[in-house]
Amino acid sequence: RGAAPRLRVIWAAKDHRKFTGDEAQPDINVDGLQAVLDWSRSRLNDADSAYKSTGWARQPSPASWNDETVYYVMVDRFANGDLRNDMKNVPEFQTDQLESNSPYSVGDWRHGGDLEGLRQRLGYLQDLGVSVIWVSPILLQADGGAYGYYMSDPSMVDPGFGSK
Repeated sequence: RGAAPRLRVIWAAKDHRKFTGDEAQPDINVDGLQAVLDWSRSRLNDADSAYKSTGWARQPSPASWNDETVYYVMVDRFANGDLRNDMKNVPEFQTDQLESNSPYSVGDWRHGGDLEGLRQRLGYLQDLGVSVIWVSPILLQADGGAYGYYMSDPSMVDPGFGSK
């Protein structure tokens, strides 16, 4: 297999629907726009400081994308590498359907894919010739969203996707 694949991560997220962290998110209608902006800036600064403290380096964008092979990974659907986090941040309707043995909306369920599964499959992606991995958002999801586009906290990894 050779050297580990060069890994570039690209993610995007829509505006959050609600915050489910350890502090109250200001309400724009009550507290005003500036309070929401200050809160968001503070959360992002805290997350940036925590990242910098790891000593990891950010990957720069390539000068040209012409020679790059991009592979999009929807983390929840790609590979389940850690069964212990499968029931974390699962939406209530999914647990109800599991308990009643009636999986009528299984397509909307969380399927268990996580960062550990992605890590375990890096060699597979390298064998495909992938040079860039575009990862679906992995930040804390409101209401247990599986696709990554219901981000509720930009400073926390969703526990269903793992802790790192």
